[in-house]
Amino acid sequence: MGYTPGSPVALQSSGVITATRNWVGVIVASGSNLKFITVSPWAIGSKVYLSLNIGITITNNASSPPAGTASILLATASGSKGPTTNGNSLLILYYDGTNWREEGVF
Repeated sequence: MGYTPGSPVALQSSGVITATRNWVGVIVASGSNLKFITVSPWAIGSKVYLSLNIGITITNNASSPPAGTASILLATASGSKGPTTNGNSLLILYYDGTNWREEGVF
């Protein structure tokens, strides 16, 4: 089942966001700790724009990604401690074939 671009989603308790290829604008409406984003059927270089309506913690390079997901690598992180976003943040990530990498936070 796909989602309409811009549909609010809840962050799963496991820290996973499920995104499909035609669903690049994601509004994260609830949850507390983002660790992984699904990878199938994303191609290398694909981007996802996460509109964070709430303050959440983003885990940098979380270990043991569940099958079909990838960790998030943050340019602004120190170790595994990622930033805690405030409401109304925009996080842009791109897929490098192994991980989701931060392109910018606004």
